[in-house]
Amino acid sequence: MKKLKIFAIAVLAALSFASCEKIGPGMTETVDMAGQWYVQVDGVQGGSTDGLEDLYGMGRFIILTHNTSANIPTEMIVNDLGSFWDFSVKVQCDPSAKTFSVTDGENLSYESRVTISDGKIVPDGTMTPSGMPADYIEFYVVFDDDDYVSDLYDKLKFSGWRYTGFVNDD
Repeated sequence: MKKLKIFAIAVLAALSFASCEKIGPGMTETVDMAGQWYVQVDGVQGGSTDGLEDLYGMGRFIILTHNTSANIPTEMIVNDLGSFWDFSVKVQCDPSAKTFSVTDGENLSYESRVTISDGKIVPDGTMTPSGMPADYIEFYVVFDDDDYVSDLYDKLKFSGWRYTGFVNDD
């Protein structure tokens, strides 16, 4: 009887350890495109950003790209964490080409529509202020509730680097 109790305890212990197995961090379908990005917003008029750099005078701020709850490789979320326009929008993406876009996408933060075009991520595509290589992100945005789109510029250009966390890169 004593051997049976010990065996039962051993089996229960083994099962409890096996059930605690966890998936490691970063194991999403869009892992290569996901991250924090330190970006600036420029106005684009006629394909040029001349004279419209840092259009709103905000400097650089953090945005996120991350997988959706469906965790499929063809979609991800682009989210400004409310620090610019308060947008969070699901985009179509291609992780192998590292491109993304959406036409007239639903803003998940509040009722509005967002178009993101020509989104791309370039591995080691830029240098941070500290002189280190970092992934580069660039995409163009039009918000349906932006009254200045037709008056001052055609669209907004978001561009920057993958956030490093180093003070010299802020």
